Amino acid sequence: IIAAFLRKYFAKGLSQSRRARLLAGLKRLQARQRGIMERKRHRGILMSLVEEAQRFQTIWMRAMATLSRAGTKEVCWSSFRETQLSRVSDVEDIEDLVDDTKEA
Repeated sequence: IIAAFLRKYFAKGLSQSRRARLLAGLKRLQARQRGIMERKRHRGILMSLVEEAQRFQTIWMRAMATLSRAGTKEVCWSSFRETQLSRVSDVEDIEDLVDDTKEA
C-alpha cells in the first residue's frame, strides 16, 4: 500500500514537472515569435533609427578627433556645440566688419 501510494505521487510529481517544462518552453517560443513579428512590423522605423545612430556616431567621432587635436579638455556634445556656435558668430562678425569697410 505504501509503495503504491509513493508510486502514485512520484508519478504525479513527474507529470507536473514535465507539464511545467512544457509550458515554460511554450512561453519562450511565443515570446520569440512575438519578437519576430514586432521586428517585422516596425522594421522601417528601427532601420531608420539605426542608420541615424550610425550617422551620429561618425559625426561625433570626427568631432572628438577635432576636439582632441584642438586640445580641448572637456569633451561633451553641448560644449562642442557652443564652441562651434561661437566660431560661427565670430565668422559672422568678421563678415559684418568686412561689409562695413566696403561701404565706407
